[in-house]
Amino acid sequence: MKRHHSLLIPILLLATASAATADLTILSKMNEETQVIRTADHKIVMSGPQGGMIFRGDKKLMWILEPEKKSYVEMTEADVQRMAETMKAAMQKMEEMKSQLPPGMLEQMKQAMPAGSPPKRTVTPMNASKEINGFPCTGYTVTTDGGETSEVWSTDPKSVRLDPSDLSAFQELADFMKTMVPGMEPMSDWAKDFENPKEDQVPGIPILSIVKDHAGKEILRTELVKVEHGAVEASAFEPPAGYVKTKMPAMNN
Repeated sequence: MKRHHSLLIPILLLATASAATADLTILSKMNEETQVIRTADHKIVMSGPQGGMIFRGDKKLMWILEPEKKSYVEMTEADVQRMAETMKAAMQKMEEMKSQLPPGMLEQMKQAMPAGSPPKRTVTPMNASKEINGFPCTGYTVTTDGGETSEVWSTDPKSVRLDPSDLSAFQELADFMKTMVPGMEPMSDWAKDFENPKEDQVPGIPILSIVKDHAGKEILRTELVKVEHGAVEASAFEPPAGYVKTKMPAMNN
């Protein structure tokens, strides 16, 4: 019996290890500015030149970092819900005042306040492929009813050595934010069902995305440079030492 138990323990340990999510470090660029995203089980930290964000799915909250002020703002699920309700009420009021607004102003305000239904997206394969940053990519064109067009090059998660379970924290972040920005949650391309993507989703993981306005002018370029596997220290998912917690601007009254 003891011999059977000694064989069973390593098997259980291997099974547990394979089920655990992997820690990741993702290096990307947004309009040539480098951003670093690190993840662990239920946690995400994003940092860049303009600041950063820490999402704690285990605590159901988000910390928005403001390096210049050495402070951070805490956002809970209740805060997200209140902000969504505030934006919805503001949009309803603007709809009532539509006749008094200059032509086009209501549409501009809707884009600035992404509450309500997300814009309809149409994904069309380019029937083209190329290698970007070492990843074999397939091209897609994405158009929205708002007039934006995107050129997206994506790769299979296996090419990045990723398992869907490694990306579970992104799904938690999408669930956390969907009340306020439905359909446009942060990192939503990392939170989809990769085996069965929806018609309005680009299959795979985007490596390069170029967004253009209705006039064809480039307004946003995002690029995945590399993904590294390896333990991320627990302190990365806490506000930096010396940072002071402040209230959300909308709650200062």
